[in-house]
Amino acid sequence: MKVESPRLGLMKEYRIAMNDEPGALADHCEAIAAADVNILAVVAIGGDTASAAVLTDNADATSGALDGMGASYTVAELKSA
Repeated sequence: MKVESPRLGLMKEYRIAMNDEPGALADHCEAIAAADVNILAVVAIGGDTASAAVLTDNADATSGALDGMGASYTVAELKSA
């Protein structure tokens, strides 16, 4: 079953790869915010590489913002059991 919001439609998660350095997550969040997109949730993921999972209220604008800054990311549709 796909997770949908009556207001937002199909929800998508952006998994963003980034440099493991201070301000990297902030740079990505600022680019998304500059596109007038609201960030609904974010989870920073540590390990061998740094990444974050981000949920926003506008998938198309989020993709545009990340593409505009040359970000490396993947997109997945959120599903529930």
